[in-house]
Amino acid sequence: MSELNKQLVTNFIEENIELIEAEDFEQLYNKAIDEFRGANGLGYTGMLTYLLEKADIYPLLTLSYVPNHYMGWDDELISYTIPPHITSIKLDAFNGCKRLKKLSLPPNLISIGDGAFYQCESLEEITLPKTLRQIDTAAFGQCTNLKYINYEGTLKDWQSIIKPPYWIEWHITKIRCIDGEVEAT
Repeated sequence: MSELNKQLVTNFIEENIELIEAEDFEQLYNKAIDEFRGANGLGYTGMLTYLLEKADIYPLLTLSYVPNHYMGWDDELISYTIPPHITSIKLDAFNGCKRLKKLSLPPNLISIGDGAFYQCESLEEITLPKTLRQIDTAAFGQCTNLKYINYEGTLKDWQSIIKPPYWIEWHITKIRCIDGEVEAT
């Protein structure tokens, strides 16, 4: 990150210290998106990531969902653990995290939004919790190294999950459930 961008983030922290102290991370996140959208070619995601590290805060502690575009296009992200209280991953939350190899999902996850993991090209394996009820369009689109998905429920549970026709792409061929495998369709 350039020195100019680091200074922009430092100034933003100083201007919004009351939100940080009040742990109003949702409002801070929304203000950061408005402030850093397109900042010097880095984009608000990179700026927001740096902001969270610099301010030593973790906004997902107060949210029940991973926001839209939360870590999208972060080329440095290799491993990520989503906190256990999260129940929803929103639109494009990790879209384009091309180096992301390991992702731990929360045990009470209910939904995965459109393109949530789109183009996570290095993702090799993922385990979906039994609590999952909905997977939206292209949630795992262009995850070219993801050959199968582990699912903690039964085949019958898997069939009950709401999935549009294009939630997945051809390279993922199997869903491994606790009582067998099924073709990914």
